[in-house]
Amino acid sequence: MVKVRSTTIRGTVSTIIKTAARMVATTRVMDDIPMIPNDAVSLLTKEKLLERFTPYDYTIVVLMLVCSGAIGLYCAFAEGLQKTTRQLLSANGRLSPTFVSLSLTASFISATFVLGNAAEVYQNSTMIFVTIGSYVFMLATTASFFVPIFYELGVNTCYQYLELRFSRLVRMAAVVLYIIEMLIYMSVSLYAPALAISSITGIKLWTTVCAISIVCTLYTSVGGIKAVVYTNAFQLVVMLIAMIVIVISGYAHLGGFNRVWKIAERGKRIHFTDFRFDPTVRHTVWGLVIGAAISNMGSYATNNMMVLRYFTVSSLNAAKWAVWMNLPLLVAVLSLSCLSGLLMFARYHACDPIANKQVTSSDQLLPYFILDVLGATTGMSGLFVAGIFAASLSSISSAVNALCNVFYIDIVLICWPSISSETGAKVIVGLGAVFSLLAIILVVGTSSMGQVLPATVAINSSVGAPLFGLFFVGIFFPTVTTLGVYANSFNSEELRRKLSIGQLFNHSRDSLNCRESSIHISAVLFVDVEYIRFYTGGRVFTC
Repeated sequence: MVKVRSTTIRGTVSTIIKTAARMVATTRVMDDIPMIPNDAVSLLTKEKLLERFTPYDYTIVVLMLVCSGAIGLYCAFAEGLQKTTRQLLSANGRLSPTFVSLSLTASFISATFVLGNAAEVYQNSTMIFVTIGSYVFMLATTASFFVPIFYELGVNTCYQYLELRFSRLVRMAAVVLYIIEMLIYMSVSLYAPALAISSITGIKLWTTVCAISIVCTLYTSVGGIKAVVYTNAFQLVVMLIAMIVIVISGYAHLGGFNRVWKIAERGKRIHFTDFRFDPTVRHTVWGLVIGAAISNMGSYATNNMMVLRYFTVSSLNAAKWAVWMNLPLLVAVLSLSCLSGLLMFARYHACDPIANKQVTSSDQLLPYFILDVLGATTGMSGLFVAGIFAASLSSISSAVNALCNVFYIDIVLICWPSISSETGAKVIVGLGAVFSLLAIILVVGTSSMGQVLPATVAINSSVGAPLFGLFFVGIFFPTVTTLGVYANSFNSEELRRKLSIGQLFNHSRDSLNCRESSIHISAVLFVDVEYIRFYTGGRVFTC
């Protein structure tokens, strides 16, 4: 009897110990499981997504396009048709610094910026947010050194400085590189949003490309820089409203900021402090602050798309003020993009739409998320697509205007110095249509470039950075000669071209994988049933 009781007691104790161990193990496993939103039961198919893009959404998109065109045409004809090159290229220096600042930000923030940064946070981490530090250095250097030099020289394009400092050959080489850079940039800025939108809304890719190009060409050619600045300001407001509404609605839908942040922490997406000096690491503080500052200065300090706007205000102080006003705007847009990336990770951390073939690229994730999570709300999808269209319109119109300016000043006037201002204005109008058509043609080859953010970075690095280097050595190193510029520019350009373009076309992508959880069916007792996707064969799966 005693022996039986002893055996029974030992068996009971053993059972209790095993049960406790199982509970502890289950608890540990559950600590590693991020909280999945209650309604995240399955990924929506493309057919379901198309149903969510309603006629109301199409109306919002069309209204944005119509308003952009109307504002541009009003600026072109409100004070009479702009008939001189000075009116088209500098608006007679009478624009408001506030509107110029909004235009600068809108030109810098393309659709690739919004889609690419959100995808970067989703796939990798929030390290990209550290780029904010580069904005301070970039804007300070631009406002303190480059803007005063260009403004006081009274040049019409920044490339005229290169002839004054070095030679006409250096100037012409820089102009050719710049035209190539901007044409590729325009094709990427056209293709990326068109692909993202067409894959989810049903709007044909070439319909989007042609719509953006036609609207841009219409008001940019006849309205000049004045039309571009005011439409850019409107488009930036549309972008900000769309992003703010989407971020607030998204966090409310997924349970609040704390919940989304906790999921991102468990998924190791929250990361801001990688100080390693390791070139093999994707992002470090040094690369994102120092490297990005140098790269972006190629846009703000020496890209004629930006420099042209510094001549549209009435004084040097107004130009500096327009530059500094970009800081809060850039911080706001980058922050909203990163927050959108966290939202996407919180929604899809357990089941990646890329791995499940719901989308073909990470750049399509943000549109997919909007339709999936917020598409049931009338007008939300249309507002987002309108914001993406606005971002693309602002970049393309600014690029077309800059190319017209550079080609006319740096090529046409050199070849035809006696051309009248009125005839020059007609030439500029024609150039706008030509460059828009070239960008559309180049879209055909843009699909080989992979993700849009690396594509944009590669373009800036391979062409924009060497151009910035020419201006930098010319301004800060007075002993540098023309011969030295020839030799070093060729070598550095060849190296950067091989590294950047090679990486661009030989890209690799790491994606989240749908994975089998290690939780056995017994663990379901400790899990809220709303967090279980499905189970089979006694095992629980997260996707």
